Amino acid sequence: MMSAQYLRILYYGAGWPTNIGNAFIDFGAQAILRLAVPSAQIAFASEMPRWFFRHARRESPADVAGNMDFAFDVAAVSQCDLVVVSGMAMCREFVQVNGPTLLKLSARGVPVLLLGTGAEHYTPEEEASYGQLMQQLDILGFVSRDEQSFTTFASRVKRAARGIDCAFFLTDAFVPLTLDLPPFVVAAFDTSDEPALELRDRPLVRAHHECWGAVPSAYVRHPHTLVSDLPQDYLTLYANADEVHSDRVHACIAALAFGRKARLYHPTPRGSLFSAVGAAEIRQRLVQLDPAAMSEKKAAQVTFVRGLLEERFGARARG
Repeated sequence: MMSAQYLRILYYGAGWPTNIGNAFIDFGAQAILRLAVPSAQIAFASEMPRWFFRHARRESPADVAGNMDFAFDVAAVSQCDLVVVSGMAMCREFVQVNGPTLLKLSARGVPVLLLGTGAEHYTPEEEASYGQLMQQLDILGFVSRDEQSFTTFASRVKRAARGIDCAFFLTDAFVPLTLDLPPFVVAAFDTSDEPALELRDRPLVRAHHECWGAVPSAYVRHPHTLVSDLPQDYLTLYANADEVHSDRVHACIAALAFGRKARLYHPTPRGSLFSAVGAAEIRQRLVQLDPAAMSEKKAAQVTFVRGLLEERFGARARG
């Protein structure tokens, strides 16, 4: 498994059609890995093949599910030295859908790096389900994206660190072009009603983060609305906006990562990850990040990851 001269890292992510914000996590996570180990070969395999079989509803409105084990899962048969997962991986659905893939890799001696991961509901059931999976894996290290996930799972691994969501590294992954527009505001609401916003004569651009299946009629009701299959379209939009208002956590993260203002309109417990970057009040008001503090947090995360990899893989993780 470790005969190659360079470190072979499999990044296991995706899920973009159902939530384009997942791509923001993937872009940032891979940027962290490139910063930590510039010489590594970083491959990308999707978590979605098994998910598609589980949610086989394209041809029938009925709740029809397929056999996930019928899916050809590229990740499970990839030859690599390390597998990395990020985002909302510490939840029951991840255990059910993607746990078997990690177990197959683990059986071949591949360790797992939990990079900027967190829970979904933060329940005892979730802790028990994911904790059981952790016991069966060789976990190289765990970088949390919120305090509660760190408190819940850090004691189960040898090396853990308080970290931030990987999407805060988007500026290390993508350089957006400037848009030929006057100052504008973005509203990105998919699960709740759009609130009345103070535009002050600025144009409003709307965005929706899902392009899985038929596009809902509500998504195409207004002019100046973005629905796309490319995460770069959204990142360019958020990076140029005066303000971003959204019920999507990662719409807000993208805006903040590019130095813009954002406000979150959703009670999801995943919103606690903003406390890790000094933006705990994001549900009460527009917030903006401190660039100097963010630089320190990002550097610490890269340094921790680099140390983990050098400790396990030696010279192949340097340079």
